[in-house]
Amino acid sequence: MASINETVTLKLPAYAHIDLEGIEGEFSAFKKVKKSDIPKVVEAYEAFEPSAYADEPFLEHARVYALRVALEKIGLPLDVPSKSLEKYLEKRDDAEDT
Repeated sequence: MASINETVTLKLPAYAHIDLEGIEGEFSAFKKVKKSDIPKVVEAYEAFEPSAYADEPFLEHARVYALRVALEKIGLPLDVPSKSLEKYLEKRDDAEDT
């Protein structure tokens, strides 16, 4: 499932012509976000206008990508990397077999 999510997450913007670079640019002012800076990141997300980066049918997808970027900036990534998940599942399966 993580692999499918990763594939869709990477391919949807190309199909839908969502400007990921532009979305990332909205949050480029935030490098290392401290706890005190989190409200500024939230403000930037609330001010985000998806119509500047995607066409009508994909506005909510652009908003999700902006949320993804904002959360990553504050250290809360949405996705579990598929490779990390695979390693975890392999270790768990090995432990169950013994």
